[in-house]
Amino acid sequence: RGRLDCLVQAPELIDEPVNAINFANGVLMPQQGAAGDTKLILMPHKPAYGFTYTLPFRYLEGEGRNATRFFKFLEDCWGSDYDYHEKVAALQEVMAATLFGLGPKLERAVLLFGPPATGKSQMLAIMSALVPESAKCACPPENWSDKFMPATMHGKIFNACGELSNRKLIDGQMFKTIVSGEEIPAQHKNRPIFRFKPICTHWFASNHTPKTDDSSAAFNRRWVILNFPTQVPEHKRDPGLGAKIVAEEREAIIAWAAEGLVRLLSE
Repeated sequence: RGRLDCLVQAPELIDEPVNAINFANGVLMPQQGAAGDTKLILMPHKPAYGFTYTLPFRYLEGEGRNATRFFKFLEDCWGSDYDYHEKVAALQEVMAATLFGLGPKLERAVLLFGPPATGKSQMLAIMSALVPESAKCACPPENWSDKFMPATMHGKIFNACGELSNRKLIDGQMFKTIVSGEEIPAQHKNRPIFRFKPICTHWFASNHTPKTDDSSAAFNRRWVILNFPTQVPEHKRDPGLGAKIVAEEREAIIAWAAEGLVRLLSE
């Protein structure tokens, strides 16, 4: 599945491009061991890495086991599903891929799918809260053929949108191009056209599946679909649940998510 060449870095500042997350207490990056295994190493900040953002919290190795409220949320969403453990593992991997900028290398977009009040919007809120504003955007796939909208992805690692359009079709070719991180032309209003390679991972939370004229396997395989089938009873619903979980367990959640990178790079 390979490694990413650059992650939200200013090219003029980079000595050697890295796959990494820039935390408040250091830069977390994968390191290949002598036996071919992958480990996560926290390195001191270095201006030459050229990061344009910093996650405003620490990386604490081993803290992932303390994300107890987050794990309870996942169990409430998926605990009765036969593929519960596979879903949790897949979620951990796509969270890691997003944070380390590996979405384009994996050629996957993430769809949190299911009826209303099943937890998918809360999961999107949790993931969004792990990424600083300067590193995320909101560009729905039905607008990826627009003249200006794709420019909002430039330099971002996380593209988060709510409902997919139930009427507008997704341009299959543009979708495949952007999800795979291929070079595209883009333009900000009243500015010259420029070219760039999108590096963000795309997350959507929707009650329905994508609408497109593209029936190819290449379109379908670019989706990681995590099904949220269980509706929360009305008297138990908490619209602010995701925000509360992140406020209590942000460092634990991101430490747990980062552990998924080791599995990704080992496959």
